[in-house]
Amino acid sequence: MTAAQKMTDVSLYIFRSKFKETRIQMIDDSKSMPLRLLLLSALASVILMANEEKQVPNCCEPESEKLAQSKVKALLKQTEPIHAPCCADMLHISGTVVLAISVDPQGNVVCVQSLSGHPLIIGVAIDSVRQWKFEPYTSQGVKKTFCCQVALRFQANEYGVKYKII
Repeated sequence: MTAAQKMTDVSLYIFRSKFKETRIQMIDDSKSMPLRLLLLSALASVILMANEEKQVPNCCEPESEKLAQSKVKALLKQTEPIHAPCCADMLHISGTVVLAISVDPQGNVVCVQSLSGHPLIIGVAIDSVRQWKFEPYTSQGVKKTFCCQVALRFQANEYGVKYKII
């Protein structure tokens, strides 16, 4: 037997043993396939529900004053923190959420509607904004309701969600 034949036999043996290991690995992976399919279908349904268009009532009533964002920032008295949902902190999600809000004459938020933003953050941003307090808006000495759009730039990390009104 020549050296070349010995080398070929050794290479063939290594190839066969690698093939068996790969085949065993594939068989073991096939046991977890139903679980993978279940997780994939659950993830797909969550994404579809998040992207689903819903009819949302308009927050801005016809008699409400429409204020610019700079005026709204001046009236803002108290904000609440945004608490990160289950995995937003691990995913380090960042971006902008735009909300339409309506405020009553006493300065309480009565309606919040999401216009755009990351699906994982919109829900907690709405919950936070509902707790905001504003100085009453007065026009010609009369307290009035007002509505506006508020844009929040946020960044989620392992410590929570930081946001800034822009």
